[in-house]
Parts: sequence; C-alpha cells; structure tokens
Amino acid sequence: MGIAPGLPWQRTLEQQISHIQAVAVFVGTDGIGPWQSAEIDAFLREFVNRECPVIPVVLAESESKPELPIFLKAMTWVDFRQEQPDPLQQLIWGITGDKTVLS
Repeated sequence: MGIAPGLPWQRTLEQQISHIQAVAVFVGTDGIGPWQSAEIDAFLREFVNRECPVIPVVLAESESKPELPIFLKAMTWVDFRQEQPDPLQQLIWGITGDKTVLS
C-alpha cells in the first residue's frame, strides 16, 4: 500500500503503528534526527506494552559508537560494521523471532 503524493504520511504511520509487529531503527553517519526521535519514542511506548522488538541497526558507514537515545541503547543492536555474527541474519531473526534463519 502506498501513499499518494501530496498526502501526509505521518497520519498513515500513526494509524499503522498499532499493527506493526517489529521495527528496525537504522542509524547512519548522521545519527538520529528530530523526526526520527519522535518516531522512536512512539514505537518504544507502543511496543513496550505489546512486547514487540525495537531493533537498533547500526549501518556499516556509521561512526564507531553512534549516539542513541537512552531507551534505544538498552535494546540489543544489529551491527553492520561487523561481519560476524551475520548482521542480516541477526536482523531477520529480530524481526521474525525465528532463530532458525541463523542456520
């Protein structure tokens, strides 16, 4: 499902948050911006109650230790700066909850 050009995507995101089962927060060289911070806060509030994963994903080009909001820091990261464990497989495991993807 797409959003037609010219329509506000924020409202659609708000409507979908209650249906989302997992979220990955990608952090690159610029860290986290103000809009991303608001989205992260919303996901953390919603997902704590439903016990859904909020997965910080550090992209390969990120600085050595990216600055993350304190509550996001508490989550287990997926780190694409390292080859092992395989970050893509770790991310799939975090999203699906299926550890067999690691075999």
